[in-house]
Amino acid sequence: MRKIKDSLNPPDRLSSFFSVFSVANPLGRNVGWLLAARVGQQAILLLFTALVARQLGAVGLGQMAWVTAVLYLGNVISTWGLDTILQRDIGAARQTRAAPLAAALLLELLLAGGFILLLFLLPFGDQSPVAVAGLRLYGWSLLPLALLTLTSAALRGFEQMGWLAGLTLGTAVLQVAGTAVLFALGGGFVGLMGWLLAVQVVSAGAGWWLCRWVLPDFGLNWQTVRWSAIWQLLQTGFWLALLLGTAVLLQRLGVLLMSLLGSDWETGQLAAALRLVEAARLLPAAVMGALFPVLARGGLASGRLQVAGREEFSYQLGLLGYGVLAAVGLWLLAVPLVGLLFGGGYETAVSLLKILAWGVVPFTISLPLSVEMVVAGREKRVLLATLAVLVGTAVLTTVGFVQYGLLGLAVGLVVGEWLLAVALFAAVQNRF
Repeated sequence: MRKIKDSLNPPDRLSSFFSVFSVANPLGRNVGWLLAARVGQQAILLLFTALVARQLGAVGLGQMAWVTAVLYLGNVISTWGLDTILQRDIGAARQTRAAPLAAALLLELLLAGGFILLLFLLPFGDQSPVAVAGLRLYGWSLLPLALLTLTSAALRGFEQMGWLAGLTLGTAVLQVAGTAVLFALGGGFVGLMGWLLAVQVVSAGAGWWLCRWVLPDFGLNWQTVRWSAIWQLLQTGFWLALLLGTAVLLQRLGVLLMSLLGSDWETGQLAAALRLVEAARLLPAAVMGALFPVLARGGLASGRLQVAGREEFSYQLGLLGYGVLAAVGLWLLAVPLVGLLFGGGYETAVSLLKILAWGVVPFTISLPLSVEMVVAGREKRVLLATLAVLVGTAVLTTVGFVQYGLLGLAVGLVVGEWLLAVALFAAVQNRF
């Protein structure tokens, strides 16, 4: 690729960056669909979180955060990095016939079954009986999620982001509408977990039907399944599974630590602040999600796009600029956002949000670096960096909470985000 001309001035660069993501080209439409899906989903899930916070209080919200953190980790383990492998392979070949869909699904179901069994064997003595019962009920959702992983990877690989957006938004709407009805009828925490399980079953079925209707030759050929193929997938996905599991532990570290060191009330305050921070990460996640199949086909180099035969400006700088704006916005609007969504009793969440907001900036640096290296097959290097940062962040947040409470923990989480960005940059430069 040609280098960008030195004479290109900043306004031209900015225009060039936005032209990449305009609706005039497929990449722009894909980003738009993914962004619309993620914004819509997060807006609806913010409403869902607000319903839980107002109906069940900070204690119920803390229990919900713990359950979802544990099952998020379980989903990553049962997925075993196969979603990334399938998306990378399907995106490169633009067909599903050669993709080991049946073997991947069988492996995911076996891993999910093992994790569910573990949920019933572990005592979880530090948690309330209601939270443990809800976890064990909602844990069965890992089985339909295994199927949903395959269908989502196929839709992404074929760049059918519009259909994926419809599936994502439909699931979110069904979840929040049913939750409102459940609470109106007097349902509690365990009943909520049962409803969320039903939503995942419906979503998995809808995703399967959608792929059969939209994608050519999509299906499961069980005749091709061999234990040797499953063993090969187990080996191929090992490093990705380890990487994704480490990344999830780092992402959910605050909630998981609070389940050990703090109370359900403190976990609920932290969960409320983190929900708004997650919403601010929508745009970077949508951009990188749309770029993944392009990366798999070699359409990018060194963070620069080539569209219509000409090189465009680096998307990495654009994401960084967004991160700064999002952090400032969350800091300025912390009081009205928390008050509007969660009501009274969440003043601590306001202080936490003002600190955690600044973690969005390093996130916009680390996300594209990690995605590019994974697509390039350098996941071991990303794993090493993430694992080192996980250990360091765990120490920082634990010391911070013991010494200064929730605010100290929040500072430790932000420092951890910056450490990850620095470590990944070093890994890209072959210094890690």
